[in-house]
Amino acid sequence: MTERRRGGGWVLSASAAAMMWLAACAGTGETPVATAAPKSGGAEKFVGDARLGEELQQLCPVLAITDFSENSRDTVVISMNKESFLIETRRTCYPLRDAMGIGVPPGASCLRPGDQLLVTDAGPTGQGTPLGTDRCTINRIFRWTPTQRVETPKAKAS
Repeated sequence: MTERRRGGGWVLSASAAAMMWLAACAGTGETPVATAAPKSGGAEKFVGDARLGEELQQLCPVLAITDFSENSRDTVVISMNKESFLIETRRTCYPLRDAMGIGVPPGASCLRPGDQLLVTDAGPTGQGTPLGTDRCTINRIFRWTPTQRVETPKAKAS
């Protein structure tokens, strides 16, 4: 875009106009208003939760994972031999969120940070990927104490 003025002979180019527009929009130099801190991920989202226990350096012996719950993109609670553990993964592990099955590599005797969980999204119909196609690398391991269910007393039969 070029504009010539009669008599004055100056030229306004598109780049000069863009520079002036950017300078006008650059701001006043004020400090931006602080926004809320981004939500923490991984085990940090459970800080203050009574279920979160001590951090473990390793989990031995590794038995079959009998159950898992509370799976998200970066954490999962696994159950082995009536004990539960919160596993935090490195980075985001998208397959973990929709997992239908979780396992450990064959021959694994312990789980430590840096080891991997095998994840599948294959459901009962057999659709999806087979167990072990997706892997999630373990970042940290914590003891997990599920909340106790409050049992209501049963009414006595008369």
